[in-house]
Amino acid sequence: MTFTKTQATALKEFNAYYKSKEKQIQLRLRDFQKPRTEQFLWEELIYCLFAANSSGKMAEVAVSLLGPIHSTASLEQLQAAVHKKVRFYNVRSRFFFVNRVFIKQNHGTFTKLLDSFADKNVYELRNFLADEFLGMQFKEASHYLRNIGFTGLCIIDKHVLFLMKEFGVLKSAKPPKNRKEYLKIENKVLDFAKKQKYDVDVLDLALWSYRSGHIGR
Repeated sequence: MTFTKTQATALKEFNAYYKSKEKQIQLRLRDFQKPRTEQFLWEELIYCLFAANSSGKMAEVAVSLLGPIHSTASLEQLQAAVHKKVRFYNVRSRFFFVNRVFIKQNHGTFTKLLDSFADKNVYELRNFLADEFLGMQFKEASHYLRNIGFTGLCIIDKHVLFLMKEFGVLKSAKPPKNRKEYLKIENKVLDFAKKQKYDVDVLDLALWSYRSGHIGR
């Protein structure tokens, strides 16, 4: 693709940022590849459910409060634990509770659920999570899967959308309204990553950290 002068300058500045943070970004991505314990899988679910339309900081608070009680707490206990300490505490607690019931009734453990997709690709697993989990659409499902070690997906959030528009990849930074639009944007990001010689997981985290100011979860 051909860049305008403004787009080329924006991309040059981003590339310079990545070079300055390459080691930290690569280390963070390696953190996502750590062994998946059952506790880890549940805590990451809490994190991603509470991070959506909120912040990583709020999600960390939710994990610290709900992580120790996630397996046995009632809905009311979950809601009480995060009451007025995070955004959307009642709704997000309900999301987690309903998802926990679904997993335990249908798969027994989170590990067994993931194992049942061992012979399938990550896109099928994302479809499943977006179909069956409350509070998860493609963005949240992609975020969760990235955080537990899966690769090759794009987390199309406001930071990625803003920069893809700034680089001329997208005409608009408006979030996708449905899966078809999400996949269309994701394909454009994947194509951009390939042309710019970025691994898509590296690009995704670099874009997010460039805009947010920190290399997070």
